[in-house]
Amino acid sequence: MVRRSSVFGHVVLIAGLVLLGPTLSGADAVPPASSERKAEYRAETEKSVLELQQFRTEDSAPIETPRGNGLATLVQLNPAINAWLLLTLDDGRRANFHLENADPGARSIRLSHEGPAHLVIADALGEHACAPWTGTPSALQAARDAARPYVPLCDGRIFLRNPVRGSRTGLEWTTDFLRDQVWGGESIVGFIRRNFFRDLFAEHGTPSQVGSAVASAGDGSPALAATDPAAADTLVRPGTLGIALDNAPAGAVRLGSWYPATGLPGVYVSAVRPNVLAPAILTSARARVNALDQVESAALDFLVAFDLHSFDVGFELGTDHPRLGWSDRTVRRRRCATRRCPDPTASPVLHRSSPRE
Repeated sequence: MVRRSSVFGHVVLIAGLVLLGPTLSGADAVPPASSERKAEYRAETEKSVLELQQFRTEDSAPIETPRGNGLATLVQLNPAINAWLLLTLDDGRRANFHLENADPGARSIRLSHEGPAHLVIADALGEHACAPWTGTPSALQAARDAARPYVPLCDGRIFLRNPVRGSRTGLEWTTDFLRDQVWGGESIVGFIRRNFFRDLFAEHGTPSQVGSAVASAGDGSPALAATDPAAADTLVRPGTLGIALDNAPAGAVRLGSWYPATGLPGVYVSAVRPNVLAPAILTSARARVNALDQVESAALDFLVAFDLHSFDVGFELGTDHPRLGWSDRTVRRRRCATRRCPDPTASPVLHRSSPRE
């Protein structure tokens, strides 16, 4: 089911992330992995991103940069996918650049040895020569200094992917300052959260009398929620959902029903409140789950579902946040203390699949 995944969050070697991909039309031309690469891939040890790509190809050529003579190395991470490449320049100072093919289905990229070394980008319009490491500053350096996630190179035929830091609100900055710089700061944060922000952002929705169609079974949407028959026709208009829905006149939805997201095939949205669920659900795990209070019971929960026949699931490095780690409630013997642990900063990424054959 997996067609393509994004995992190369940084151009440096990152253990534990995998670049997956299916066989594309040109995959038959991809040379098989060498016995050395196969052994490297199968070894039960920690691996870098490159070591996980047993079908990768690599080519090097001497270059001239503003610093002098050097060597350019272009690694095609997975020729069958033809999307991500690693360009390494070494002219006395080694630098890695994560390149992305803007049109992997129709465009190839290789390193030419004819004349001054350069990239050759070929597609239906012909071949385009590009040497982004030349000039002062070079196009590569200017793209890196731009500090944007994607910067076009070679007339937009390829992109440089830059690592970027996530944004931080004033509240998040204050919270981190208290935790890092103030003795007992965690207790202060907990006190403020419990007494000033508890239930502050709960969404309740506005009751509505506008008729609302229910997503029918068999249309690809998830099954309807098991609700209390007495609340089966409860209609609300969510105020902060922010997603346009089909079959929802005036934005009103029936709690527990699913609605297609407008303009997003394979995506469905539902809103539900705990107090409209079937009583059997609310009482099914009393020994393990605390009861909800009146505010929690009346708060709207938003759910978004993706049809995985239309999407692929992969992982990509998320934004930096120093507070991601093990909860204090997790017993220490169950905490993972090795580098084989799942990366808590990796966030799931959905990619829309190409049509199935």
